[in-house]
Amino acid sequence: MFRLCLVLPIILLLSGHAAAAPVPDTRHEVKLTVQPHLGLVTVEQRSLKNVGILRYFDDKGLLVSQRKCVDIKDLEFAQTIIDLEDDQVTRFTRKYTRANFVDEKMKWQASYIGRVLTFERKGGRYVLRPGDGPALSEEETIELEREANEEGLARLHQVLEPGKKVRLGDSWVPDPSKLAGAMNLTPNTAFDAEKVKATVKLARVDRKDRHQWVTLEVSINLPVKTLDRGTVLPGSALTSRGTVEVVLGHALGGRTRVEGKYRVRARVEAEGAVFRFEGESQFEGERSTTIKTKE
Repeated sequence: MFRLCLVLPIILLLSGHAAAAPVPDTRHEVKLTVQPHLGLVTVEQRSLKNVGILRYFDDKGLLVSQRKCVDIKDLEFAQTIIDLEDDQVTRFTRKYTRANFVDEKMKWQASYIGRVLTFERKGGRYVLRPGDGPALSEEETIELEREANEEGLARLHQVLEPGKKVRLGDSWVPDPSKLAGAMNLTPNTAFDAEKVKATVKLARVDRKDRHQWVTLEVSINLPVKTLDRGTVLPGSALTSRGTVEVVLGHALGGRTRVEGKYRVRARVEAEGAVFRFEGESQFEGERSTTIKTKE
């Protein structure tokens, strides 16, 4: 009924850069998004581990059932933008060089490794075009299209941008409504924008590889307002802390690291009975993006 082991594209982290001389105390322009253009090639690596426990209790508080939930992914692919219309990507390709998965029952490798897959935008979403080679399974097609339509990270980056030049040590509060919208997990699950708590701080400015890199410290607490099924109980929230590091004034990719906790408590009805549902998921992961062509 509920699946807490979800891919949560939340915080961007580029770690392990060499120590550098301090940058003068000036105002800095922080950009976290990249303008798409024809021929733009990016190489992305993603790894994610979500482990959770789901429990159901009857109206007397007795445990009825429980199960462990595991969602582990290890992906690498190169993406090329083929067509644009009004700055909207309408067609792109992805070639996966790594696609490994683990759930609570088994581990497996995707069949499409090494193939060039083409996605087109139709009806407001990206769909996989039939191509050469064996037909993909329905499960693989659904997963690929879900990944292709994942726009939460881009929306989140826009929300976290300060909107003005900031000094080292400055903090700001992202727009709560936009943040809650960017972090929504499913169309029928929403966070409470009125109770969102989030701060962003420009923590560091360093020089590496002929570029200046900025480090943002991010803290987010998102109480759950509604679920696709059931009535939300107090204590339901997604919490996360992390950092964002990008090239000063120009988002040139980076490494994504995600860590946090998602907890849900709800009252649900099933087969004429009322149950209390409790679920908690611990998540962590990394995402690195490298831009191969100049804008």
